[in-house]
Amino acid sequence: DALATYDREKNVKLFEKHNVFTPTEFFARQLIEYENYARIINIEALTMVDMAKRNIYPAINKYVASLAGTITLKSSIGADTSSDIEIAKKLSDLNKNIYVKAEELENLLLATKNYTNAKELAFFVKDEIINCMAELRSYADLAENLTSEESWPYPSYGKLLFSVK
Repeated sequence: DALATYDREKNVKLFEKHNVFTPTEFFARQLIEYENYARIINIEALTMVDMAKRNIYPAINKYVASLAGTITLKSSIGADTSSDIEIAKKLSDLNKNIYVKAEELENLLLATKNYTNAKELAFFVKDEIINCMAELRSYADLAENLTSEESWPYPSYGKLLFSVK
């Protein structure tokens, strides 16, 4: 959003007046910033899709399968399994949402190929891809809180900050 105000006439004149940039250089810099922004977010989004599909989704499925085994064993001895069932259902729903959002993000990334204008691409990235990434992240964060630490494929923030070996 701030970059879109970069090319206001008063800004261009100010940089030209003080011999910092010619108008051509000024607009070229703006174009480069739009392209860099889109490229960086593209890399982050591709990484997010890979993490979600190749690591998080299978890890949650494995943990839900483990919970299902626990539910079966507990049921065989007449123990209450209601909380285990609730967690397994929540994780299953979250995992479905993670997969759906990862697919949506992948499709949005493919749609970036249709843009030839750097400014339009940057705003598409900001408005569509960043929002989709935020939604995917929220599902993964909720799932992380319900999944055992041993089953989660990545270290938690607490582990990163406080475990020095």
